[in-house]
Amino acid sequence: MDLSAQVSNLNTWLTKKPGAVVSFPMDPAAIESIAAGFRSQGSIWVTYGGDLQNQDASLQFSFYDSGYALGKNAGEWANAHLAGKGKVLLLIDDTIQLGRERSRGIVDGLTATAPGVQVVAKQQGITPEQGMSVTNSVLSQNPDVNIVLAAAGDAAQGAYQSLITAGRAANDASTYVGGLDGNLSLLQAMKRGEFVRALTTIDPVKIGNAVIDVPLDKAAGTLPDGVFNVDVALVTADYPGLDALITAFGG
Repeated sequence: MDLSAQVSNLNTWLTKKPGAVVSFPMDPAAIESIAAGFRSQGSIWVTYGGDLQNQDASLQFSFYDSGYALGKNAGEWANAHLAGKGKVLLLIDDTIQLGRERSRGIVDGLTATAPGVQVVAKQQGITPEQGMSVTNSVLSQNPDVNIVLAAAGDAAQGAYQSLITAGRAANDASTYVGGLDGNLSLLQAMKRGEFVRALTTIDPVKIGNAVIDVPLDKAAGTLPDGVFNVDVALVTADYPGLDALITAFGG
């Protein structure tokens, strides 16, 4: 993610005076004045994945609730398979609203459902590389970590690979990896019956439609509160739409 490129692209489009803009701000503070500029010339500004002070609408996907659902599922799994125990690594995102709300939901869902688990580390990580690096480091001190939850599916991918590289069997019955957002390699691992237990994700078709529909609805006055939440789903190995999701994500 390149903030300077985003700022440059938005400033270029500002001169073209589009009817609407849908943007995922990499740094909200850096984008506020640009969003204000679009709105001052009559463009509708839709913030994707969060809120700005200068916006006409916000396109969201139940950040806290999706995190809570993942944490709750992991807690239920720990109760069923680890007698309510287990050592947990949390890969959080404390940089943006979406990540902070998801991370808080994961913690709340997990601790409410399985208060006996032990969180051995909670560290920032959103990319596969960060997820792998953090997990490698944590495993060196806590090789028996058996639950990894990530606020971003890409970080969960890195954690999965780290565990495999460390010698964890892909079908290990005492390991749980889960994350938020669809990730093709993790969905495929789940399909194969490996220790990727759950992913909370949005339907890519629904979010694609919403990117078009939300600014149109705002312009038509049919989105009065300015917030639109796309439904999320907790995907597990028995999820009826798993094959369709794998296809939608390019599998």
